[in-house]
Amino acid sequence: MAWSLATSAIIGAAAACLAAPANAQQFPGGPVVIVVPFEPGGPTDLIPRTIAPKMSEALGVPVTIENKPGAAGNVGAGEVARSKPDGRRLLLFQGGLFTVNPWIFKEMPFNPQRDFTPIIDLASTPNVMVVSAEVKANTIAELIEQIKANPSAFNYGTPGRGTSPHLCVESFKLMSGGLGLVHVPFKSGPAAVTNLLSNQVQLSCMNISAVLPSIKANRIRALAITSASRNGLLPGVPTMDEIGFKGFEVTGWFALAVPSQTPKDTVNRLHAVIKDALADARVTERLNAAGLTILGDTSENVARNISVESAKWRKIIETANIRMDD
Repeated sequence: MAWSLATSAIIGAAAACLAAPANAQQFPGGPVVIVVPFEPGGPTDLIPRTIAPKMSEALGVPVTIENKPGAAGNVGAGEVARSKPDGRRLLLFQGGLFTVNPWIFKEMPFNPQRDFTPIIDLASTPNVMVVSAEVKANTIAELIEQIKANPSAFNYGTPGRGTSPHLCVESFKLMSGGLGLVHVPFKSGPAAVTNLLSNQVQLSCMNISAVLPSIKANRIRALAITSASRNGLLPGVPTMDEIGFKGFEVTGWFALAVPSQTPKDTVNRLHAVIKDALADARVTERLNAAGLTILGDTSENVARNISVESAKWRKIIETANIRMDD
């Protein structure tokens, strides 16, 4: 009997040792990769790298970041759309990838609504209407007056066609009655800011994190913020809505998605894990310091938001005739 009990104990312990790794692999079945379809740097890199350790801890598997840039995010997104729908390959996307790209590219390697299921939105950040230090305008009204008086003296810089800064200024132009501003696209946000600092371009509508240091150093001037409410990092800067541009809102927002055939329980599990990661005090502190507001909405609400924003940007893109070069 003693031998039998000992043998049973040994067998039981061995079974437990085997069961633990197996159970740990039940979800999602192995390492998780968050594909960022842009170059390293900025919020698209900061957000996933900040939440990945918490996700890994909760899921019991490594969570890594993989940058796959190209075609304004289309390359990486297309790769994820074709991947196995098992919850192991996630797409980090900014709103414009799903709501703008379909209207400015003649061909897309994926259909946002058909090929993806949103998991959760992560954070948002406003843009800021800024002018170079050499522009003497202190308000949007003064800026408009100066542009109308001398339109050839004003160009605006962005990180490229179809980006949030580009659409922001185009929206501003339309709501101002059609200002004669010339668009100067650069290869990156930092390049656009550098040219603004040297007055090669006179204004922009850049993400707050990209221009905040230069604003604080009085090297460029903030005239308005593009969120629905004022931002704590620039509390003295009014919103566009406050100064008469009713309903003007252009914010960069970031979310995670999986291929559309991913099982619902997998999507729900990922949502819960990511929402918990966003609620962590250190994660919140780090993202807030970068000018990001934590979100964390449901998959269904994110899908509805994509649909609403897609219709909004389609109208503006068609009115402004914005297309990517062939």
